[in-house]
Amino acid sequence: MCSNPQGKLPIVGVGGIDSGQAAYDRIRAGASLLQLYTALVYKGPGLVTEMQNELRDLLAADGYKDISEAVGVDAKKLAPDVSSGDHAGGK
Repeated sequence: MCSNPQGKLPIVGVGGIDSGQAAYDRIRAGASLLQLYTALVYKGPGLVTEMQNELRDLLAADGYKDISEAVGVDAKKLAPDVSSGDHAGGK
């Protein structure tokens, strides 16, 4: 997981993405872009539709109307409050 200063750096989720759940995990961790390759080769183009359907269901279950609302939600929970000095190098 990575803290992304005000969402200014694009984070790309790569590797092991073979389902909607795997994609959702990367998105919640901060990825705003995902790379599919090996799973697409082995599972075929139908994987994209399967992932879209699973992502839609996961987003709805968590109460999100748009996928952008889920980007980085897990990272935000773990990010220190830098305004309080509660971060690496803080006093």
